Amino acid sequence: MVRKLISSLAMVSAGLLLITYMILNGEKLTALSTQWTDYNSGTAAPIASLKLSEDIVYQYRLKTSDILDATGKYQINILPLPEDVFAKTLKAMKTSQLVIGKQATPLSGSTDESALLAMTNDRKIYLVADNMLKPMMTAIWNEQQRLNRFIYCANQELCQSLRISSPDFGPFEGPFSKSDFIVGRRGLPRGRWARGPVTRLDIQSSKKQEVWLQLNLLAVHRDQKISFRGAVSQAQQTDQPSETVMAAGKSLTSAVHIVLLNLEPGTNTLEISFSIWDKPGSSGKNPVGAYITAIGIYGYKQR
Repeated sequence: MVRKLISSLAMVSAGLLLITYMILNGEKLTALSTQWTDYNSGTAAPIASLKLSEDIVYQYRLKTSDILDATGKYQINILPLPEDVFAKTLKAMKTSQLVIGKQATPLSGSTDESALLAMTNDRKIYLVADNMLKPMMTAIWNEQQRLNRFIYCANQELCQSLRISSPDFGPFEGPFSKSDFIVGRRGLPRGRWARGPVTRLDIQSSKKQEVWLQLNLLAVHRDQKISFRGAVSQAQQTDQPSETVMAAGKSLTSAVHIVLLNLEPGTNTLEISFSIWDKPGSSGKNPVGAYITAIGIYGYKQR
């Protein structure tokens, strides 16, 4: 009798947990269900209509893009337009809009007037003239290559004089969609987790030199303080406004730190200390201090 009662209570509890999960994740489940239905039924890509005032001057099937921006949040679509249509749209930009399904999106122009941009919740759509398509794709390819390197520097000579490694970095991850099935990956841009409370960088330099190291990261806590020790002449956090994003099931805060390094020939050590870090939730996992999205190296010249 007791066993039956316990079994019944367990089933009721499981049912309540399932209902609670579905309520809390209803929006995500609905989105996934829609995507699955579209996939199975072969639903066509939506039509994007370019409108000048009330006239449709161009239409285009807006397919899913494999190109993502640096955050992994937005798909990047390129919409090539006939040169005369692009010129008219640029001239009448204030009364132009891109209509996708029933959603109307206003257009904004780049500073050099080489492209127009329409932004939705999940896409960045660049409208360019046919003759600008190749330069635009080249610029995007170069940007992707820079981001994929993770560690980049101002010029080839500087790159060849340095080698940076760390025993405390996790593997490369991202970018991942905000609706990824694995909670610990959702919304993460490309990057690597750094171990807390201290991550060590080993910097091999072929000569004596001073360089700026720029560290772009997502901190695991908004009040987290980061300090540097080792081959450091000075360090500072930039004044750019921080942004809090939900990624990997955490609330992460963007930050950029600039460190002036005084490097000697051979191995130089830079220790990055985190005042707050996330302890692992299960055995076998490492504590994490921050998610590093990029490391930039720039030459330093004394005035």
